[in-house]
Amino acid sequence: MLSARFVIFVYLEEMRRLAVLLALGLLSACSSSEDGSGSGGSAGTSGAGGAAGSAGSGGISGAAGASGSGGSAGSDAGTPRPYRLGLTTFPYDTTQAAVDYVYAKVAEDADLFTVHTTEGVPWVEALEQKPVEQMGSSIVAKWTKMKAAVTPSQKLYLALTPLDDGRAKLADYWGSAEHMPLPGSWATASFDSADVKSAYLQTCRAAIDFFHPDYLAIGIEVNLLRKNNPAAWSAYVDLHKATYTALKAENPALPIFVTMTGVDLLDGWTDADHGEQMAALADVLPYSDYLGISFYPFMSKYLTDPYPASTWSDLASLAGGKPLVIGESGYPAQAFSIPSYSLSFDGTEAKQNAFVSDMLAAAESQPMPFVVNFLVRDYDALWATLPPGPVQDNGSVWRDTGLYDENGSERSALATWKSALARAAK
Repeated sequence: MLSARFVIFVYLEEMRRLAVLLALGLLSACSSSEDGSGSGGSAGTSGAGGAAGSAGSGGISGAAGASGSGGSAGSDAGTPRPYRLGLTTFPYDTTQAAVDYVYAKVAEDADLFTVHTTEGVPWVEALEQKPVEQMGSSIVAKWTKMKAAVTPSQKLYLALTPLDDGRAKLADYWGSAEHMPLPGSWATASFDSADVKSAYLQTCRAAIDFFHPDYLAIGIEVNLLRKNNPAAWSAYVDLHKATYTALKAENPALPIFVTMTGVDLLDGWTDADHGEQMAALADVLPYSDYLGISFYPFMSKYLTDPYPASTWSDLASLAGGKPLVIGESGYPAQAFSIPSYSLSFDGTEAKQNAFVSDMLAAAESQPMPFVVNFLVRDYDALWATLPPGPVQDNGSVWRDTGLYDENGSERSALATWKSALARAAK
């Protein structure tokens, strides 16, 4: 059974990449309505997640103790909340109404605004040491909209990355449009080249000057590069060390870190070589103030079945005494299948609520400055536009991971989320 689950995971990992590439094309209309640039849409990132829940809360193995639907996530309602709650602005459809809806919900249902940047890097302009305002029209429009949307009560989490959406090579070029081909010599540049180091550092500096973030990730799911393209890993580590060291000297109070896929760091959860993943962690953790995690447990051998109750403490133990942050997460609230691969996932609203409850309870019991649930609302409307067959199958993986369903109805996990949000953050 274990080997069969690993085969499933290999498929899911490839499906993640295909779905990302698919989203790039499908969200072009959405991006055009969102920022006026006519550029390609922002891609989602890896998977959707599950987490531990209480024994009576959807059948997911309890890690931190769920509070139940609408509960206060393991703490008294009057107790200050030691963590921030974040959502991304990923839209559920390619309409202006969908974009506006999601932005409104991020303002209402989160006290952490998340700028999750996977559209590429402004390599050309950054090498010329230009500020954000002098970069390509697409990046200026999108980031200006996002900056204006941050409410006075929200902190800001800015996530940047030099990696492409497949986590295998240098990120695409972001200029007048998103995900443009790398121009000229950039197409063959290595992570540790002088131009890449200079341009990426300036990208981070310019973004800091523009957003004034409270938290900064300078790499997203970087451990996947070690798995997907091990030959490039050493050069990437050189880039990461140089970027972190320079930025930290200039911004000593700003938490700077990278994120990694939690399922690949946990021994035996996926087909990733555990020794290689621990080596990758050892390479970057000394140059990361937090251990950032993308946590999508159903993208593992466990699918939507129970997984170890020790999961949250296991993740914390990998952080070397540093705080753990959840840079993105989610869990399917509905069952779905992938007919082209004869796979079925038994997602339920109760399991999703158990995930959210336990994630927040873990954030109460251990240093965890923030958690991010990636999807606001199910994207059935977007999914319905996909060609039937394998392409539509791929798109179903994260379709039902929203805190709101496809009709905008609140799920029980949202009540748990809002109960925590009602408590004042420390």
